[in-house]
Amino acid sequence: MFAAWWHEKLDSIYKNIKNDFAFLINYGFYYSCYEHHYVMPSVIFTNGIKRIQIGMNYEEKKMFVILYETKEQLCGNNLIEHIDVVGKQYKEQYPQIVSYLKNWFYSNNY
Repeated sequence: MFAAWWHEKLDSIYKNIKNDFAFLINYGFYYSCYEHHYVMPSVIFTNGIKRIQIGMNYEEKKMFVILYETKEQLCGNNLIEHIDVVGKQYKEQYPQIVSYLKNWFYSNNY
């Protein structure tokens, strides 16, 4: 019973991230895959060279957005590590992250 509930919750977060950040196509990034992880589920978007990993860390109750500059890069830069977000749930945080990312793309000439 618990396993079915947990899988349903995880499937939901992946779909939410994929749909909520679909606007990344406007900046040349398209959906690539899910990164399956129970504590830090995330979705990868790519432009063929760079990757953006967007997810939710359930232990810290905070979203993360990691930019990998190349395909080979293993450790990326968390673009939102330095910002304070309001709320502890995905649905509270993602609108703030969307706004931040749109501004980040604009300021970085995407």
